[in-house]
Amino acid sequence: MRDAPCDDSSPALRQLGAHTNLIRQVQKQFLTDAGPEANKKFDDLLSGLMSGKLTVDDLRTEARSAADQLRALKRDSGEDSGFAADAYLAILDQFLKGATPATSATNAPTPSSAPKPRPAAQQE
Repeated sequence: MRDAPCDDSSPALRQLGAHTNLIRQVQKQFLTDAGPEANKKFDDLLSGLMSGKLTVDDLRTEARSAADQLRALKRDSGEDSGFAADAYLAILDQFLKGATPATSATNAPTPSSAPKPRPAAQQE
């Protein structure tokens, strides 16, 4: 018996397999020059998403780890690590920026929309 997926978008993710042309186009665009390890990782993650074994939160964990590793590599090798590394980091950061934890309340105010307390009268 398989564990139930925790992510509400899982049914849509499981339908990815019907879009093989799109999947291969993405893989070709981003992984053409990548090694077999990167292509295997892509296939494993995609398979996990389609089967419900992985959730979007699991992908966020992977993306956060990859971004941290890439930042460490940039730090160790200097700031000019190449356009490809910067572009990949930008993609990861954008994905993580749009991430909302599955446990967050949907009606909770965001920090920018939350009412701000009025400051006490300032003495001059």
